[in-house]
Amino acid sequence: MDISNQTSVTLCHANEAEFSELTTEWLSHFSDTSIDLSQYIDALYIDFSSEDLPPVDDIRQSLSFVWTKPRMSPYKFLVLHHVQLMNASMANALLKLLEEPPQYMRCLLLTTSRERVLKTIQSRCVFIDCEKASQQYQWVQMFNLYLQRQIEEPVLLKHLMECEDHDQCIDQLMVLVHKLALHVYNDELDEIWQETCLLSSKVKSKITWNKSNLASEYLILLKKIRRFSQAN
Repeated sequence: MDISNQTSVTLCHANEAEFSELTTEWLSHFSDTSIDLSQYIDALYIDFSSEDLPPVDDIRQSLSFVWTKPRMSPYKFLVLHHVQLMNASMANALLKLLEEPPQYMRCLLLTTSRERVLKTIQSRCVFIDCEKASQQYQWVQMFNLYLQRQIEEPVLLKHLMECEDHDQCIDQLMVLVHKLALHVYNDELDEIWQETCLLSSKVKSKITWNKSNLASEYLILLKKIRRFSQAN
């Protein structure tokens, strides 16, 4: 799995009430100023739950806007809410776009039901489950404190050794690498991504791993991530 083909597309599972806030937060990664999706020339916003949804042919035509280079920023933004409600024709049109997206495209897909999103679309996205955000927060906080050198390695190692849900832990580590790649991508980060994917495969295989060895693998990766973030 190559992160260079995935960093442009984020699929997020969340409650509908969180859609607006999540969209604003996501856009903030790319701009210091607020972006109004309804007015911004380099953005396209579609809510598939809207009663005023345009015909499929019109939406397909609208998607073609991503193939012209952005005019106001380094990126073109495609924000789609309730992607689980897309019909087959619309989903296939989106899939074709995601197969080889332009480098300047950044796409956010929000859904209340991941299971109803085409598997082929999911495979081209970095997935974030925001409904589990409160449970995952401790790892987001812990990783950031380590990257900022506010906690020492023995403290982080202790928490990793005591971890009871490595699925959440590794998911947050992958999100961390993904966020770095939104801004900087090179061979060094690609190598970090490949190692993170390998560790994720180990964790999700459900094999009983030696806690000490597993915690050490996390720490090795986090050291590389910290060096990369400081250098870039």
